[in-house]
Amino acid sequence: MAVHLNGLLQPESIAVVGASERPGPGHRIVKNLMTVGFPGEVYPVNPKYNQVLGLKCFPSIKDIPSDVDCLISAVASRHTMTVLKDGAEKGIRAAILLASGFAELGEEGRALQQAVEEFARQTDIAVCGPNCLGILNMHSRIAAYSGPLPERLVAGQLGVVFQSGALACTLTGACDERGIGFSYLISSGNEAGIEASQYIEYLINDPNTAVIASYVEGFKDGRNFVRVAELAAQKQKPIIMLKAGRSEKGRGAILAHTGALAGSELVHRAVFRQKGIITVSDLDELIENVELFLRARRPHGDGVSLITISGGETCLLSDIAADLGLELPDLSPATKEKLAKVLPAFVTLRNPLDSTDPGLVDRDVEAYTRCLEALAQDEHIGVVIISEDARNGLQKSAGRNLILQDAASAAVRATATTDKPVVVLSMTSGFLDQIALETLHASGLPLLQGAREGLGAVRNLIEYSHFLQRRSSSSDTQSLQISVDLAAIRSELRESKGVMVERESKALLSRYGIPVTREGLATSVEEAVEVARNLGFPVALKVESPGLTHKSESGAIELNVPDVHAVESSYWKVLESARRYAPGAAIHGVLVQEMVPKGVEVIVGLKQDPHFGPVVLFGLGGILVEVLRDFSLRPAPLARRDAEEMIREVRGYKILEGVRGSLPADVEGIIDVLFRLSQLGIDLRDEVAEVDINPLLVLEDGLGVKVVDALVVLKESGRY
Repeated sequence: MAVHLNGLLQPESIAVVGASERPGPGHRIVKNLMTVGFPGEVYPVNPKYNQVLGLKCFPSIKDIPSDVDCLISAVASRHTMTVLKDGAEKGIRAAILLASGFAELGEEGRALQQAVEEFARQTDIAVCGPNCLGILNMHSRIAAYSGPLPERLVAGQLGVVFQSGALACTLTGACDERGIGFSYLISSGNEAGIEASQYIEYLINDPNTAVIASYVEGFKDGRNFVRVAELAAQKQKPIIMLKAGRSEKGRGAILAHTGALAGSELVHRAVFRQKGIITVSDLDELIENVELFLRARRPHGDGVSLITISGGETCLLSDIAADLGLELPDLSPATKEKLAKVLPAFVTLRNPLDSTDPGLVDRDVEAYTRCLEALAQDEHIGVVIISEDARNGLQKSAGRNLILQDAASAAVRATATTDKPVVVLSMTSGFLDQIALETLHASGLPLLQGAREGLGAVRNLIEYSHFLQRRSSSSDTQSLQISVDLAAIRSELRESKGVMVERESKALLSRYGIPVTREGLATSVEEAVEVARNLGFPVALKVESPGLTHKSESGAIELNVPDVHAVESSYWKVLESARRYAPGAAIHGVLVQEMVPKGVEVIVGLKQDPHFGPVVLFGLGGILVEVLRDFSLRPAPLARRDAEEMIREVRGYKILEGVRGSLPADVEGIIDVLFRLSQLGIDLRDEVAEVDINPLLVLEDGLGVKVVDALVVLKESGRY
């Protein structure tokens, strides 16, 4: 794939169709290529001109005398197919389509985009766009890009893949102000050819890219994104993701923008969490995360220390840190002793630390440096944060922010004595003091803006470090080796139709070693009594009918039936309730089932997501799932850490630990079921659409789990 993309990302010659002397995309592309100093050949194409910006202009692509690596179409959408066909005849293997007017505009536009997609597949042309700004490759000085260029034109280590061209421009300006250079800036648009995942994979393998930032509205191939995200985790290249479409309005706007399908937001979040993708909710958060991940060292633990020269800041920062889940540990006695030697006696030695005047207001950089070093040496501290106003010209008489510049100098000195990250944070955004910024950046230190955005980025850095540590542990890849007769299972499923009844569903689950209740189907009172005696009292009675998926609502269930007499009366009672609730429903009989000892009810499920494939669900049963929506998701296959995280993520997890005198539940039994259900979802992705185990009864620790009720929906059913 990397070779396939070279024509787009590393072209040595470019034809610009629609090049012009007049303002517009065709003019900007040629100008941008000249501005960055593109070392290859540029061929303007437009029958109206003999020259464009001093370069010879050709009437058509076919008139260019040399081979061309990439064509850029700066003409209207209605001419796109003609340009592509001319390029294919010329032997061009890559094309950037700038025009809008495709899938984002409705049926006619979707048909035109589909024609582009089919032509790209047939000819194996790598297509960027349409409805995009193009591609900027700073290290190779290639500006196949119609947007405004960064003023500084600095090559850097940030690779960007944005489906939105306008947002890419906004990011370009913001990064330029912060001194952040790009390796690549890719505006992918509607992605009729190459999609975001393919660009991201290229950047993962690019030696000039250290951090990847992406804005996406949806993935055409979710499974490929999962594979690419796994590669990023292996190579420890962080991906900072701004995903649109979290709301109903947002999903509607996406269809009117790139025409992408946003997909299930909950599944996207689960995929991102599983693969260590850093997620942000807006551009401000994205930029602060980029600044931090590009420049900061890896944290040493969760603890964060904050040092300011304001008591008010310590209060506000403490609240924001608590909101974000950041840990502000108490300072150790040794740290307090070191600080007491530097700071006045009236200073309260706590975290966050208000150091008052010494070091900054009094311009005693040495004393302030010693404070930072003491904090960094505390064994409970993983990250040291200096909170200081970063506005340019804060001291009006000097036109400079001397306090921030001194803080920057102290941060650089302290960094030399520790391998922990030292971060400077401004409570507000904008008007950065450039001297302080350059001082920090020269030593590779970040300067963050905005209290919530900055501290949120620090939290993300800590969580990403944890993610990498978990991946390196042996338990990360631990999974079950489940041996099943797939041919036999598929043969049996072909005999089933639509929604499988509880007994059939449990039979399938048991084939994967998932513990289910002992039970038998009775078609008469006498059979019901016999089954009950064999199982042992008490028992449960349930009507078996494909039309009764919710037995409790229909009254077609009786629990804790204590004896033979009760079985006889309950048998007719549940049948009567079922017939009243669903007249005409086919009834197979009455299922007589063992009663399971008391335990914690949880729900475990599986669903085949159209973009990402099998996704496993876990939650606590009853109201916690149905009303509070307290559940977690992960795409299959699951690693052990996935199963553990799923269980711990739900808000009701403490119930499993044991509360109010109850004993801890068998969490290992839940993990085992999650593994096995994950394998079922992968093996039977073409046959099984959905599995609902509700409840799975979790017994006391060491006693296991048992499926009390289950429902399997096959893909051939009318629901899918």
